Amino acid sequence: MGRVTSVEVFDDGHDNFDAHDALGRTSSDCPVPALRTEQWFRWDIAISLAGMAGEELVFGGRSTTAGGSRGSDLASATDAAALMVARFGLGKQLSVFPDDTDRPVSKVLETSPRLRADVDHILRAEYARAKSLLKANFETLIILAQALKDERRLEGDLLKCLLEGLCPTDGSTNRLEFTG
Repeated sequence: MGRVTSVEVFDDGHDNFDAHDALGRTSSDCPVPALRTEQWFRWDIAISLAGMAGEELVFGGRSTTAGGSRGSDLASATDAAALMVARFGLGKQLSVFPDDTDRPVSKVLETSPRLRADVDHILRAEYARAKSLLKANFETLIILAQALKDERRLEGDLLKCLLEGLCPTDGSTNRLEFTG
């Protein structure tokens, strides 16, 4: 999907704390293609959920930093899954609610339990994928976390060196580009 260009962690007093109460940020050069496929949406969702999955793997549970506020990782992933099923017909249901309807996607999901269940199914599947990829690369995850603890921000050659050797575990033959 693209390349990670920087990873950084913040303390409680950082300037961007109001940005969804996040204590870190990953920046990448992942362009949005003109034609978004179901696979593209799913990877985008898995990437959004990776921080939350990493928390669970490392700490044995999740915190409030991944979700809750508008623009958070979980909210972004939910929005993407909702667009998939409600606007583009990329879920289990073939019905769609085009952009020109008078109801936003969130309102459509509130009134359609089947579409909401479809969104939840996508989120669970991509959360599991993110967790599986992180588990397969756990040693690199710990090395990266230690480097972030020491440096606070990683980019360029150091980030590239730390991320070398990441491997996909979803059976795809495509090499994932995670380098900076």
